[in-house]
Amino acid sequence: MNDYAVLHEPYAALVRVALRQASPEGAVVALDLAAGDGHKTTWLASVAQPGAWVLALDHDRTQIACRKSSGVAYLVADAHHLPLGTAQVDLIWCIAALHLFADRAGVLDEIQRTLRPRGTVVLAVAGDYWIRRRTWPAGSVPSAMQPPEPADDLGGTLRRTVEERGFADVRIAAYLLEAADQAIEVAWMPLVDAATVQLKTVSGATGVPGLPVNIGEPEIAAVLLIVSGRKRAG
Repeated sequence: MNDYAVLHEPYAALVRVALRQASPEGAVVALDLAAGDGHKTTWLASVAQPGAWVLALDHDRTQIACRKSSGVAYLVADAHHLPLGTAQVDLIWCIAALHLFADRAGVLDEIQRTLRPRGTVVLAVAGDYWIRRRTWPAGSVPSAMQPPEPADDLGGTLRRTVEERGFADVRIAAYLLEAADQAIEVAWMPLVDAATVQLKTVSGATGVPGLPVNIGEPEIAAVLLIVSGRKRAG
C-alpha cells in the first residue's frame, strides 16, 4: 500500500498553503474527494467552520481504513456517483486525482450538483509542464503574497475544462516544485506575467512594477496547479 503522506511530504507545506489561499473559510460541509488515506482531510478541516461536517471520500476501502481522524467522516464511494444530496456541500477539494477519473466531465458535474450555490471547488494537479521561467531582480519580493495567474496560458486547458462545466470565477495559480523548503512566493514568482506583479525592495519601497530581469526559453518543469471555481448563484 502506498504511503501518500510520505510521497507528498517534500512539498506538503507548499501544497497546504496553496490550498488554503484558494479556499474560502467557514464551510459548514466540506468534502475531500478522492481523499486517499485522508491525511490531507485534516487540512480541509482547518479551513472549515469549527464543528463542520468534514467528509473524506475514496473508492479504495483499504486507503480509507488506514487513517481515522477526530471530526472526519469517511465514505467509500465512486466519485462519478457521489452519495450526497443536491446542493449540500460548501467546499470540495480534489487533490492530485482528477486525471484518475474515467469521466472527468462527469465528476465535475457531480461536484457541481452537490455544491451549494456559491460553493467552491478547489482542484490540485501536479505534473510536468512547459514553462518560461521569469527571473526577478535580486532582493525584491512581491508586495502581495496571493499569487496572480500564471503567464503563457499555463494550466489553461484545465481552466477551460472547469469553465465548460459551468463554474464561475475560475481562478488558477501555479507553483514550481523545485525545493522542498522554498517559500511559497519563490515557487509562484517565476511563472507569472510581469504586468500582474508589484514588487517591494528590501528597503521597503513598494508599488514598483514587476520587471523581470529575464524571461527564459521554454523548458519542462514540475509544476503544481491550483484551480478554483464557484457554483453559480442561480
